[in-house]
Amino acid sequence: RQRAGGLPGDQAVAGRLAAQHFAERQFRQVALVGYRPSDPDADCHVMYEAFCRHADELGMAAHVHEYGRG
Repeated sequence: RQRAGGLPGDQAVAGRLAAQHFAERQFRQVALVGYRPSDPDADCHVMYEAFCRHADELGMAAHVHEYGRG
């Protein structure tokens, strides 16, 4: 399946890898920027869910910063 930017990939793996990257650097607060949780049809929704879930499992608080609204 084609993903954002036309690149194939596993968005859940990408989300978990991103969370792992920050955990290895001892971050405790992490965020996704530009994602809209209110749009579950967005290309990156699976990545968002995996990122947040894995961040929580690793003891980090995951946040979302939406921009471009309105």
